[in-house]
Amino acid sequence: MKTRWMWTVVILAGTHGLIGCAQSVTVSDSDVQTVDLRQLMKLLGDQDRWVLIDVRPLKDFEESHIPGAISIPLPNLMPNDNRLAEAKQIVVYSGEPRDMLSRAAAKKLMAQGYRNVYGFPGGLDQWRRQHKRVIAGAE
Repeated sequence: MKTRWMWTVVILAGTHGLIGCAQSVTVSDSDVQTVDLRQLMKLLGDQDRWVLIDVRPLKDFEESHIPGAISIPLPNLMPNDNRLAEAKQIVVYSGEPRDMLSRAAAKKLMAQGYRNVYGFPGGLDQWRRQHKRVIAGAE
């Protein structure tokens, strides 16, 4: 049943001139790798290797976010984004552990062909609970 649905999407996309732009890739929850706070801190120490994406709405990002993060709300994640072109690793986060935005974002990026995508499921909530510094507004 899943395969029929995917083919229907591809056929419909083809009628709108989108066929050939992207390959249909199925990504499940089990495909999403995650990092814990310790692993995230280690990644943050190597500025040239990662991009940290806050996938919450822009207004939430402007209120507070993890230092070094960029704002790309979930609906705005697109293939071939110049901000992600040089990233060797991409980490996505949202507000708190129960917020499924980061998992959805990681799956979306992987389906778009990005590699080495990780979710930080603790999100900003866990970051704050560990008394880590947050930024308000633009850095």
